Amino acid sequence: MGLTLVTPPGAMPVTLAEAKQHCRVDHTDDDAMITLYIAAATSLLDGEDGILGRCLMPQTWDLHYDAFPCQGGAIKIPLPPLIDVNWVKYFDANGDEQSLIEGTDYAIDLHQLYGWVIPAGDWPAAASDIINAVYIQFYAGYPAGVPAAIKGAILECVADMYRIRAPTVVGETVAETTVMKRLIDPYRIIF
Repeated sequence: MGLTLVTPPGAMPVTLAEAKQHCRVDHTDDDAMITLYIAAATSLLDGEDGILGRCLMPQTWDLHYDAFPCQGGAIKIPLPPLIDVNWVKYFDANGDEQSLIEGTDYAIDLHQLYGWVIPAGDWPAAASDIINAVYIQFYAGYPAGVPAAIKGAILECVADMYRIRAPTVVGETVAETTVMKRLIDPYRIIF
């Protein structure tokens, strides 16, 4: 399975005004820095690499598989909440791109934690010699607004970054702040 972000969110889940109010900032000198902190805190939680494993603001993704599931199995769409599936396409045995039709070839289940694409019968045979022969484009996020608890977490993270702007020095050792650690952990390469 592979995921590719096609269209990022058009806005952040927390506005600059909300973050400034939370941080008790009443000037514009730090607006660029606070905006950066909002983006960093959001990336900590949102999308494929976010610790929540879900989409916050509406965004479009491509989901790739080498083949359809065996025996007509349903396809779980990651990064809930699923808003809609734009299309399901695949390459057939001849290498030609084919599109499946919602309502005829598959149905979409939007009423579970994860959305599902369910075949009407058996899935067609996808090309076995093409990597990522099956791909689904989906639209996910909270269309009516990000839950208050998640917004609160973003605001707390922004406030921590605003208040603690550098690592702490303990003796001769530089200690990572909790926020710094959470932000860089997804990017660590461990051998």
